[in-house]
Amino acid sequence: MRTLIARLRSDQRGLTLTEVLVAMMVMSLAAGVFLSTLASVQKSVAETDIRTRTNTQARLALQTLDREVRSGNILYDPASSTDPYFRFKVYTQANATTRQPSPGYTCRLWRITPAGQLQTRFWEPGTVDPDVSASGWRTVATGIVNKSVDDPTDTTCEGATCAFRLDDDPNKGGRTVNVVFLVNEDLNGDLSSGTVKIQSALTGRNTSYGFPTDVCEDEPTD
Repeated sequence: MRTLIARLRSDQRGLTLTEVLVAMMVMSLAAGVFLSTLASVQKSVAETDIRTRTNTQARLALQTLDREVRSGNILYDPASSTDPYFRFKVYTQANATTRQPSPGYTCRLWRITPAGQLQTRFWEPGTVDPDVSASGWRTVATGIVNKSVDDPTDTTCEGATCAFRLDDDPNKGGRTVNVVFLVNEDLNGDLSSGTVKIQSALTGRNTSYGFPTDVCEDEPTD
């Protein structure tokens, strides 16, 4: 046994060049597969995170819009806007006790841009020149693709998906607006999959008792 151990210790033979090259090739392939899988996982996680944040933005924007509508004194028909069914205007007193100037009634306008941004702005009602009191456009959500996704079942918006529409049920008296947001960050240039629909029917008072219906007709220039 001692003789065998001594013989093995004295053996100076190593790997041939071919064996070394084969081992290096196997290791390179394994490393390539590992790095490729890791990159794919990281990309998927990043895209999922972006889509999650985008969907959350849209849902929070819908909650804000709901609050504006529920406290709305007048809901203006989106069909009569300069960009029908993609702009919505409401005369509201949401947060009236904290808004300035007192008493806090305000004209609020929402729109969806061709770039997929959901934006809002406000101005004082009944002013001769709304531009004086108007805020700038504020983007509250991105990836709103209503204007880019075809809806063959609805020809109202020229094949697109209407975002804002008053409920035509006469029993609701024009007090309910149906809101539909199609959300997709379009990370891969493909809207055929991954698009999320967020929708709700928002109801406001929509009463003109003591509130002139023309207070928000004049809008600031875009």
